[in-house]
Amino acid sequence: KNIAGGVGIILLPWMMATFGYSQLDLMLMTSPCIVIGILATPLIPALCGRHGHRKVLMGVFWFDFITEWLFLPFLTASVGFLPMPVVYGYLKTPVGGIGSVLEALTSRLVDSTESAKLAAMMQLNGFMTGSMASLLFTRVFHAEATTLLTKVAPFLLASSVKIIACCIFYFGHRTIIEEACDKLTEEVAKGAAEAGKEPEKTDGAKKAD
Repeated sequence: KNIAGGVGIILLPWMMATFGYSQLDLMLMTSPCIVIGILATPLIPALCGRHGHRKVLMGVFWFDFITEWLFLPFLTASVGFLPMPVVYGYLKTPVGGIGSVLEALTSRLVDSTESAKLAAMMQLNGFMTGSMASLLFTRVFHAEATTLLTKVAPFLLASSVKIIACCIFYFGHRTIIEEACDKLTEEVAKGAAEAGKEPEKTDGAKKAD
C-alpha cells in the first residue's frame, strides 16, 4: 500500500502536464482540503460511536476501493475548472479521520514492549517503499502522453498494486482487525456510560446535602 501511495510523487507534475495549470494554481485549488479535513475530524469518531468501529472501518475500506476504480477512467476530465483528481481529493478528505481509528487499533494489537520495534520497522519500510515508488512511477509517467491509457498509467499501476494490499487485508488479518474493532467499540461505550453516570452521582450528592 505504501508503494501504491507513492503515486503522489508524480501527482502534481501529472496535473500540470495534463491540465496546463501552474503549481500555484493547483496549490490554491487543493488548499481548502486542509480546512475541510480539520472540520471533518470529528466525523469518523462520531460515526464509530453511532455504528461501531467495525462497520465504519469496513465502510471506509470499500468506499476507498470502489471510488478509486470508479474515478480512474475519468482522471483526465474536469468538473468546471477543477481537475478530477482534485475533486477526488475533496471527496476523500472527510474520511481522513480513519487514521486515528487505525492508530487506536494498532495500540491494542501491538504490545507496548513491541511498539518501538514496530515503529522502527514501519520507518524502514517507508524508506524502502519510497525509494521503490520514486523509481517506479517516474518511469511510468510520461508528460507528453496522448492516449487515455498512457496518461492514467501511473494511477492504474498504483491501483493494481493496492489490490494486493486489499486482498492481504480482506482475506488475511481482517478478522483480527474486526475483533479489535468490536473491543474498541465496547471500551468506548463503557467509557461513555461511566461518564454519563458521574453527573447523576454529583446531582444525587447535591440533593443529599
